This record gives sequence, structure tokens and C-alpha cells, in this order.
Amino acid sequence: MPAISPRCTNCGVSYDIKRDVIRQLDTVYSPVYHLLQSREPPNPSETLAIKDMLSEARDILAAVDAMADKLYQVLKSLGDDHSHHQALITEHAYLLAPFRNLPQDILADIFLLCIPSSEETSFDSRNAPLVLTQVCKEWRQCAFDSQRLW
Repeated sequence: MPAISPRCTNCGVSYDIKRDVIRQLDTVYSPVYHLLQSREPPNPSETLAIKDMLSEARDILAAVDAMADKLYQVLKSLGDDHSHHQALITEHAYLLAPFRNLPQDILADIFLLCIPSSEETSFDSRNAPLVLTQVCKEWRQCAFDSQRLW
């Protein structure tokens, strides 16, 4: 049976997933199933068969564990790539947000709507208009240029 050999796109390492090893999982069976259902001890030939089966099952388990480790590394790498590209998309999608193209006069009108009704909080740095000057350079300039805010 041919092996499936995906390769890491970053380093080119092959992650061999051999179907014949996976298929062997189905072929390992108990040569002494009848003993599992009783308290009878195995005879010498059954003992040898049990030892052979245990050795084969352990080898297959080690191969499956090795494949699982490789697949985990692939999944981790894909998860890292996913996170990186998701962040890239999010950051750049903000560049196309409509508020980035608002004219200064409309932005200033929006700022006016943010002003608290109470004069005692109007110069608190956590409230408008001061908090609006902390968003970005353009908003800071717009807020300072708008005499109606102050």
C-alpha cells in the first residue's frame, strides 16, 4: 500500500502516514481469546503466541504514537499559520472600514454627540472630548480643530 506523504510547507519535512501500519491495527487479534473468558492459564505454545502478539501490538502502538506526534506537529503548525493569517486579515480589514474615510466635519459632528451632558465630567480623560484625542492622530487633530467641542 503506498504511503501518504504530506510535506510541511515551511521546512519540507515529510510526515509519512503509512496505511499498511494503520491496517495492521485490524490484524492484531488475541490468539488466545478463549483464555480471556476464563481463569485457565496459557499452555507453552499459547504463552509464545501471547508474547509474539504483545510484541507486534507494542510495535504498532509505537508507530501509531509516532504518527500521532507528527500529525500533532502538523496541526500545531497549521494552527499557528491560521492565527497569523487571521490576525493579518483582521488588521488589514480595518484599513477598509468606512469610518476611516469620514470627512472631518462629519467626524466633528459625531464627536459632539459624544460629549457628556454634565460639565463636571467634560474634562475627564476617560470621557469625550479628551478620550477622542487618544484614538489616533487624525481624530486628535479633528478634535482639537473643532472649536465646538471645547
